[in-house]
Amino acid sequence: STGVYFANLPSDSSLPSLPGAIIDSIKSEEPLMIGEFKDANNNKYVMVVNLSVERSTNFSFSTKSGKEKVFLVTPVEKGLEPVLRDRDINNHKNIYWLTAGEGVLIKLES
Repeated sequence: STGVYFANLPSDSSLPSLPGAIIDSIKSEEPLMIGEFKDANNNKYVMVVNLSVERSTNFSFSTKSGKEKVFLVTPVEKGLEPVLRDRDINNHKNIYWLTAGEGVLIKLES
């Protein structure tokens, strides 16, 4: 883990907010928790969690460089290998949805 950040928290400004080492900014109507990670090969990952247990939300984000390809890591029905689904980012133009309490793992590649 390289950092944990929060966005749109209504009451506690003492918790760390963006920008982080990887994510520059994030847009959402609901509060989010953002975890940033790097593995031994310096691959970058981000976990985004919807902190609302009542409402779904959409979010968009931008990275420090703004040039990475985005891969959503999704579970496979019959196994433990992740499926990477390629998504490009472009300054908050791509929208991702999270149900109440849901999180998503994102891999970023230069």
